[in-house]
Amino acid sequence: MIYINELYIIFLALPLSFLLLIGYIFYDMGNLYTSFSLFEKAYGEAVRKLKSKDREAIIFYFKKGGIIKTKYTPQLRVTYPSKQKIKEELSSVIKQRDDVASKLKDWKKIETDALNYIKKTKRKRFVDSVYWKHKMKILTDGDYRQEIKKLKIPLDLIADPKLKKIMVAFMDNQTFRDNIIDTLENSIVYKDRGFGEQIVQAIEIKKGIAEKKIKLFSEVLDGLDNVLLSYKVINRWVSDK
Repeated sequence: MIYINELYIIFLALPLSFLLLIGYIFYDMGNLYTSFSLFEKAYGEAVRKLKSKDREAIIFYFKKGGIIKTKYTPQLRVTYPSKQKIKEELSSVIKQRDDVASKLKDWKKIETDALNYIKKTKRKRFVDSVYWKHKMKILTDGDYRQEIKKLKIPLDLIADPKLKKIMVAFMDNQTFRDNIIDTLENSIVYKDRGFGEQIVQAIEIKKGIAEKKIKLFSEVLDGLDNVLLSYKVINRWVSDK
């Protein structure tokens, strides 16, 4: 068994260069921080100087599993992530952000289109030949005038492609007209509502999906912005020496 005195003698016998190497290794290990509270406790002065958004970004960085390594010095000197690491991460995150921003823009357009679809469709009827053909047929065809009421179709939405297709067939094809009236009169689904409700419901469904996607991608975008800001803040503390 080696006693303490013997260990002390062995320690004294070690070459100075070896002892310096050991000291350098421990020094280079530095302090490792995996939580904002510990980091703030160690470098309160540096943290207090941060702007509110910068502070929140660093908190977000730690919450997402980020780590910061510093040198054994009173002044904040970050060794990890390094400037090269930060450069690589920024490049990657910027690409992700561009992709998410593009998808968010697309879904916002889908939502806007859904919100404006009914208004636009109503306006389009005035330049649609099918609408004016229908108007003329009401004046000249008594049977049609009575049967069109059973269709319960919102004529102000006649410019909608699906409704237009139905209207064209309803005006020009008597067999189709008879069959669809029979369906409307005997169907539980269509008995108390017209085709127009289907169109409106389809728009509402599309709008609802768009709203969920917009919320999702907005949250992802906010997170990526926080990541970008956190790396920019950390980069100010990085020491290359």
